[in-house]
Amino acid sequence: MVGKYHEDFLFPSIKTDRKIITTHAYRILVAAEEWISGHDTMLKTFGYYYYKSTKDVYTLMKTFGYASPSITKYNGIREDEIIDSLKDFQL
Repeated sequence: MVGKYHEDFLFPSIKTDRKIITTHAYRILVAAEEWISGHDTMLKTFGYYYYKSTKDVYTLMKTFGYASPSITKYNGIREDEIIDSLKDFQL
């Protein structure tokens, strides 16, 4: 690990020069997982409603940094919805 020596604690205590107990490390990791899951869910919800409102898959793709429109399926937008939204388009 970069910046750590073999004898350093992975989870040092901020109050003492010792390590934190296993239970405390577990609680920190669970809280981090819940935060990440909630963040992911909020992004998916935003993406779903943005697309439903605008039908603009390109802007959604660029907003999330996706390389391809097919990745938007993870936001609840199915490929057939994208195709349907383009069906009546004419130049």
